[in-house]
Amino acid sequence: EGPVPDTIVVDGSTIAIGCWKGRTNLSIMVSQVECQELLIGLVGSLRHCKRPRMRTTRAV
Repeated sequence: EGPVPDTIVVDGSTIAIGCWKGRTNLSIMVSQVECQELLIGLVGSLRHCKRPRMRTTRAV
């Protein structure tokens, strides 16, 4: 790991992605190209996850 930069460079191609799980959160800023790569990776990961069964209740 290198030193933390003193300034952060942001331009028109920079977008923010919020990530969360439970009580923790992490926000990161990435370019549009990096965003596409993240989305492709997430979609691939989600295909391997088992989806939890949805419990439904009926209104009375």
